[in-house]
Amino acid sequence: MPWPADSGYLTKLKLDPFGSRLKVYLIYSGLVGVFFFGLYPTLNWLTSLRSTTFGLYFPFELDIPLIPAFIWLYLSMYLVFIVPVFLLNQGGLKRLAFELIIVTVAAAVIFLLLPAHLGFIRELPDIPVYRMIFEQIFMLDKPHNLVPSLHVAYSATIVLAVQSQCQTSGELWVMAMAHWLNAFYRIDSSTSPIRCVFRRCFVINDLSIYGQIL
Repeated sequence: MPWPADSGYLTKLKLDPFGSRLKVYLIYSGLVGVFFFGLYPTLNWLTSLRSTTFGLYFPFELDIPLIPAFIWLYLSMYLVFIVPVFLLNQGGLKRLAFELIIVTVAAAVIFLLLPAHLGFIRELPDIPVYRMIFEQIFMLDKPHNLVPSLHVAYSATIVLAVQSQCQTSGELWVMAMAHWLNAFYRIDSSTSPIRCVFRRCFVINDLSIYGQIL
């Protein structure tokens, strides 16, 4: 028996087969990665060699305490990066990739023109799990490419690309819900309690992505 959402919401998306979308998504994500990993670490390194950098922050920002648990909010934004493969066609995925490349290059130019430094000393939390996470972040991300935030720029670009496929924010919610419920219904129609919980948790987590978008 087909999922009720099939009667309208999913067909309205008119998506290409998932396999073809996934292939384009992976290939063009790799292309974006070439620009990101070619420019971002290099500019961080170049700025570390410069004698003059700018403090691009307000004094009151230095009074904001470190709350380690907020790292989950920061990391959750990476979930937005997987949304396009579910809501964009091949053409949209390719266009989004080139938009992200443009964003990367534009940010690189600004990093060169406005080399920056942090206004505070990085510190590691005492709680082991947070300490490990922060250590990995500090190792990978040096404290110079600060403005603009590619984390925010990438997320905003993706959100705008996805929203362009929907007339309203409410429609985006309905489309996302229909897509995910239908996907999991087809993958596993088992009534096993463990599998039902597994499936439900993933649907809830994925819908939370769209909460961030809206």
